[in-house]
Amino acid sequence: MIQASKIPAAPHAWASFWDESGLVNSRAVHGERQAAILRSHWEEAFRPVLVPGCRLRMLDVACGAGVISRTAMACARDAGAQLEIHCSDYAHPALVELAARQLEPPVFAAAGDAARLPYKDGGFDIVASQYGLEYAGQGAFAEAGRVTAEEGLFLAVVHKHGGAIQRECQGNLDVLTAVEENGLLRHFRRYMKMAAKVGAGTAAPKALERPMKDVASASDAVAAVLLEAAPGSARDHVQRLLGDMRQLDQRRRNYNTADIERWIEGQTVDLAAFRVRMESMVGAALDASAMADAVEQLKQAGLEDVTIADLVMDPASPPAGWTLRAAGKTA
Repeated sequence: MIQASKIPAAPHAWASFWDESGLVNSRAVHGERQAAILRSHWEEAFRPVLVPGCRLRMLDVACGAGVISRTAMACARDAGAQLEIHCSDYAHPALVELAARQLEPPVFAAAGDAARLPYKDGGFDIVASQYGLEYAGQGAFAEAGRVTAEEGLFLAVVHKHGGAIQRECQGNLDVLTAVEENGLLRHFRRYMKMAAKVGAGTAAPKALERPMKDVASASDAVAAVLLEAAPGSARDHVQRLLGDMRQLDQRRRNYNTADIERWIEGQTVDLAAFRVRMESMVGAALDASAMADAVEQLKQAGLEDVTIADLVMDPASPPAGWTLRAAGKTA
């Protein structure tokens, strides 16, 4: 069993996502085609306001690696507009990744909770967020409205309950849950420890029978779930894990026992963090009632002309999310 202290809480799970493999995983979340659709959505949203000669300030909330900031920067450059960009994210490693990109002109980054933004009222002409505000709760929408300037523009894409991304995340979660509930890595750890004892002559070969059966049973149960699972990053990850386990077992005499233990522990922690991320994504998705609450939060912050719509990436699939747009503030 994983020690409780080693099970990542959601903020730490997302921090490890950016700290270890966020660039690769962020592409995997949507895929190249979906990423292109999202980029087109933001280009259409930014171009009407980034006109030649304008000087605007923009805040990218829950910015991650700054995907929409980079899109806005390119639109401003093409239009001959001056855009000062500020980025905020709870996960500090995401901001480190953003800084490593050495964007020009540079962006101003600050670590912080989207529900408690470290900015003054009405400080930004454009406030934007992609799949971020919903993780911080309804208060994040009120905060986004608070920092939007009079005659400013608020834009967001958020996860939709029952949408394509939530369904994919639920599928990933089902696979990861099968790995945990069947004790795949726990049984494999016991088996490898006993195999080392047998190899060292401190245990009889018969002692391997039960651990071997436990690993086989857990592997078969997980493999059965994979056969029913839709394509997804968790299915791919666990398929590789099963293959790596077989290879490690076949070559275990070539590895130091401590190195094997570290690999198993690393896999255990990584899968736990992956599971927490999927749980947070599934839980963050907003239904129609929650979207109505978000709209009310924006209106109470003074924003008006609030509109919501579906973000469709594939006509044959459910919408990938909601889009939100609010222009101007009441006097």
